[in-house]
Amino acid sequence: MALVGEAATLRDLGEAPVGALHHLARAPRRHPGEEIIYVLEGTLEYGVEGQPKVVLKPGDVLFVPAGVFHSARNVGDTPGSELATYVLEKGKPLTELVP
Repeated sequence: MALVGEAATLRDLGEAPVGALHHLARAPRRHPGEEIIYVLEGTLEYGVEGQPKVVLKPGDVLFVPAGVFHSARNVGDTPGSELATYVLEKGKPLTELVP
């Protein structure tokens, strides 16, 4: 699906289910567009550059601005998963890991 913004910028809206996190942490990363995270199961801790860490449970949502490094870690006793929605400029890569 493509969206046309006020400045006639073509953007892609994509959703990607993220695999189960079971006592694992994901390396810091960033995206060239916004990310909206919806926690499906488990207890997940998110670190977003410039903000205090936050712990989310099923049904909670987190907004990550474009270009901001962030990470996730399962802090619960069960597997966790999230649904990540990305709003990106067409043709941009999805993810950039910390060098």
